Amino acid sequence: MSISTQDLGTSWASGSNSGSASVAIEVGSPIVVVPATQWANLNGYLTFSSFSGNLITVSDPVSSSIVLNVDLSVTTGTVAMMSTGGLTIVSGNPNGDSNIDFTGTASSIDADLNWMTFDPPAGYSGAATLTVEVSDQGDGEIYAPQTATGQVGILVGARP
Repeated sequence: MSISTQDLGTSWASGSNSGSASVAIEVGSPIVVVPATQWANLNGYLTFSSFSGNLITVSDPVSSSIVLNVDLSVTTGTVAMMSTGGLTIVSGNPNGDSNIDFTGTASSIDADLNWMTFDPPAGYSGAATLTVEVSDQGDGEIYAPQTATGQVGILVGARP
């Protein structure tokens, strides 16, 4: 953005002055909060919830009404959302998929991430990673999209 001024002179001073300045607008990036490494039992599943103390949340410091885009992906297995109220599914199956892309406000997203499950493949024992990428999608005129990414390491199998 550029701002220009000119005073056009006054009766008490001769001449005129002008100047310009450039202003950078910084817009805060979205925020993703993820839990530390999680465990899933062999042939079991892992639930992310406020009850379990491992809820995944998103927010945007600019406004709570901004429509965010979220991309959930897992390296192995699937994730499933118990609810999708207030969301628009862009791609993937929210009932169980390795990649789900959707949009909504932070409050709708947080409500629908509560009770999300990770389901490893049958008989799988090892590591998986759940990645949550959030974009504020920019506004197309003033600022470019800002993104944030969170990752949850998941260990599948018997606990040591």
